Amino acid sequence: MRVFLSYTRLKDQFNKVSEFCERLQQELELRDPGSQVFQDKKNLQEGQHFPEVLEAAISEADVFLALVSPAWLLSEWCRQEFGLFTSQATDSSRLHRIVPVLWVETPEMRSNSLDLIARTIAPINYSDWRDLRYERWEEPAVQRLVGRLAESVLALARSPATHTATPNATSPTYRFKYGLRWTDDGTPLCNRCGVPITSMMWAAHFEGQVRSLRCSCNKLPIVLLHGGQPVHADDAMREMANTL
Repeated sequence: MRVFLSYTRLKDQFNKVSEFCERLQQELELRDPGSQVFQDKKNLQEGQHFPEVLEAAISEADVFLALVSPAWLLSEWCRQEFGLFTSQATDSSRLHRIVPVLWVETPEMRSNSLDLIARTIAPINYSDWRDLRYERWEEPAVQRLVGRLAESVLALARSPATHTATPNATSPTYRFKYGLRWTDDGTPLCNRCGVPITSMMWAAHFEGQVRSLRCSCNKLPIVLLHGGQPVHADDAMREMANTL
């Protein structure tokens, strides 16, 4: 059984996330020997291509565990990780194998949020670590909560697969590529608010400029990536319009 841990690096400034990951893996292995928790800091080796390794780990994961905070919702890397995991919707049970761990109070995580990801995870029962993350690992309350979290993760991973219903003529169909969902006519949808994106802007990326998308809900550019490399938005939109 494999778990992908999605978090912002700032949370691990004092190795709190690394310790959390280690404790969770121990509890999982007690119940299901051979279980693995993927943490980029722990599992990435020197010389490996960062985006490709992450994509492979997400594709192989049985459960997506997110350490939720306002910073996590704003992180483009974390949003892409979430998008990659949820894009594999041929097996609808995968969409129900998301475990939010509330690491910091996150007011945006509500059912009427304009942020699509916040709105998606809001109805899911979460594990509350807002106070416990300050406690020592030796505390019985912390140990019990890690054990219960491991049991919840295993229950989700072992849940029977259910297939999505065949959409009717009026149901929208989507394809996931470049970190975004696309409609059947090749229009990209914003990961934050879910509305179609039609405007573009130039944005700095690494050592050059790249044509990026821009949604009215946020001033930041949405840089499209493929294999970790930037893709010009106009090229991507032409490709998607021709292939969908």
